[in-house]
Amino acid sequence: MLFIRLRAIVLLQLAAALLIVTLGLGTYVDIRSHALNKHYRLISTAMERIHHKNDALSTLIAQSILGRDILLSASYDSDLAQLNASMEEFEQLVQAEGLRLAGEIIDIRASSQDLRHSERQALEMMRSEDWVTARSIIFNTSNDLAIKLQAIDSEIAFGALRSEMAQRVQALEWMRKFMMALRMVAVALLLWAGQRYSQRMQADLSEQRRLRKALSQANEGLESKVHQRTLELEIANNKLATMSLTDALTNLPNRRNFDFTLEREWLRAQREGHGLTLGMIDVDWFKAYNDHYGHPAGDACLQKLAQALSQCMLRPSDLVARYGGEEFVFLAPATDMAGSKIIAERIVQAARNLRIPHEGSPFQFVTISVGIASSVDCHYRRGYVNLLEIADHALYEAKQAGRNCWVATTPLLFTPEL
Repeated sequence: MLFIRLRAIVLLQLAAALLIVTLGLGTYVDIRSHALNKHYRLISTAMERIHHKNDALSTLIAQSILGRDILLSASYDSDLAQLNASMEEFEQLVQAEGLRLAGEIIDIRASSQDLRHSERQALEMMRSEDWVTARSIIFNTSNDLAIKLQAIDSEIAFGALRSEMAQRVQALEWMRKFMMALRMVAVALLLWAGQRYSQRMQADLSEQRRLRKALSQANEGLESKVHQRTLELEIANNKLATMSLTDALTNLPNRRNFDFTLEREWLRAQREGHGLTLGMIDVDWFKAYNDHYGHPAGDACLQKLAQALSQCMLRPSDLVARYGGEEFVFLAPATDMAGSKIIAERIVQAARNLRIPHEGSPFQFVTISVGIASSVDCHYRRGYVNLLEIADHALYEAKQAGRNCWVATTPLLFTPEL
């Protein structure tokens, strides 16, 4: 009996000791889990702030350039300072938790600094009102790639951080389960204490599940925002590229587009050895038309002419563009002088067929004059500049000849540049 009593006392003492140990370890696990979760929330908040600020800076620069609004970019320095502060806070939080992410954090900062360098260059150009250079810095493939790489670096680092934090949470979870198993042994003798502590643990587990669900939803929302921002940026870039090469009034290629095409076709003509035709088109007595009918009617007239001229260009390689004001220009690769004359006659006749009334014209309707130049020798650098000059001179001769006609030059002969 004494032996049984002593054994019961020993078991009671062992149960009490086990309960004390498990309570102590359980308390440590709870405190550590609470601290880890708090740290996790702070780090997640810092990650979201960094991502938001990166997007905000890129969007701010893009909107400033698109709107040519230097005042809109005034908050750039303030946002950049907030981003740097968030990065420092993020690094301090990661270092305080002892996470092994130094390399990833350096990659994030490096990619962010590269992106900021381009944005600062664009900002300097904006402040000096050099909008073209600023646009070329921001809206180009290299900058788009830098933005995407920065987003990828951030996602990789943040994913690694979440994985490491999840592992620590999982380790604490396993430790908690082990404590629960030991505690169940002590519960046989100390049921009331074990039951009370068990309820507390269940509440903690429920909170953990809630936090994990909330974090999962937050991650899904962040991924959706990144995808949406990427699509919006692509749409904006495509729209800007189209606007920069298209005349807003006539929807024809603009002069910049024409200059690019002319240089490209000239180089192609050099390689392949074929001729190249260029035509200058001017609307006859257009100032008188505007003065009599008004500028809205003048704009409508240019739109009708642009549509008619477009229908005259039958090959995909042919190009008609608005050169400026009431001037148009066309380009016909691999076309000799005979083909040039056919195109010129078709263009002049297309304007006549519109029969747009013009009381200020001796013909009583809108007409055009065309000067064309065709070259069969395209083997000298920058020869297309002379081609433009001669086409312009031919246009002048067409006007001197009474307008409503076309004048063509003979094939050009160039001398090599020294």
